[in-house]
Amino acid sequence: MDAMASFWREWVVNYDLAHQFRLSQDANRGSRVMVGRAQNWGRTQYGRMLAWARRIQDKIGDSSEKWEIRALILFVGGLLIAAAPRFIALLGRLRVARRPRKSPQLAATIWYERMLRQAARRGWNKSPVQTPEEFVSTIGEPQLKGKVLTFTQHYERARFGKSPEEASRLPELYEEIKASGKRD
Repeated sequence: MDAMASFWREWVVNYDLAHQFRLSQDANRGSRVMVGRAQNWGRTQYGRMLAWARRIQDKIGDSSEKWEIRALILFVGGLLIAAAPRFIALLGRLRVARRPRKSPQLAATIWYERMLRQAARRGWNKSPVQTPEEFVSTIGEPQLKGKVLTFTQHYERARFGKSPEEASRLPELYEEIKASGKRD
C-alpha cells in the first residue's frame, strides 16, 4: 500500500514539468528504437526481395529461348482449345453434308445455307423475314430462278418431310446452281 501511495503522489499529485520532460524523453527514446527496428526489418526484407528477383531474372535471362518457346506453345495451345468446339462442329457439319441420308433435316439446312451463299455471290440475298418461296420469287435471272426453285422444293421435302431421298439430291442440285453461275 505504501508503494502505491508513493507512486500516486509522485506521478499524479506531484506531476510537474520535470516529470513531463522525463516521460517525453522516455517515450521519444522508445519510439526511436521501434522505428529503427522497423527500418532495419524493412531493409532486410527489401534486400531479400531484390536477391530473389535477381535470381529469377538470371534464370529467365539464361533460358529466354525456353520461355519464348513455352509462351508460344501456351498461346497455340490456348487457341486450339478455344477453337476446338467450332472445329468439331465444322467436322460434324461436313460429315452430315457428305451423308445427307443419315440426318436429312440437318443436311437440308446445311445445303440450303450453302445455296443461299451461292445466290448471294450472284447478288440475290434472302432476307431473314422471307420464306424460301418468297426468296425464289425475288430472283430475276430465269435460269437461276428455276434451279433455285427446284432446289427449294427438294429442300422443303427433306427438311420438313424428313425425306432421306430428297436430302441426298441436294448436293447435286447445289452443284448445278454453282455451275450455272460460272461464265465461260
